Amino acid sequence: AFHLFTDRKVIPLEGHCTLADFNASLITFKVKYILACNQPAYELYDDNLVKLLTNNHQFQKVWNNDVFAIYRTDTNSE
Repeated sequence: AFHLFTDRKVIPLEGHCTLADFNASLITFKVKYILACNQPAYELYDDNLVKLLTNNHQFQKVWNNDVFAIYRTDTNSE
């Protein structure tokens, strides 16, 4: 849905991977934004991903509602 409504490339990232693997994926795929579900009752929720995004200064929350948050990564900043 994100791709269809925003015309942006989308890749799935697993929250249970290591920070090093996660960062490598961000760089490899030139990820600028990450969509995360922040409601534990939803199937898309990944506690490890939410903790990683909220506890790391390289990710800045740029939008959120009751269910989702979008983070911008500075991994690919120029």
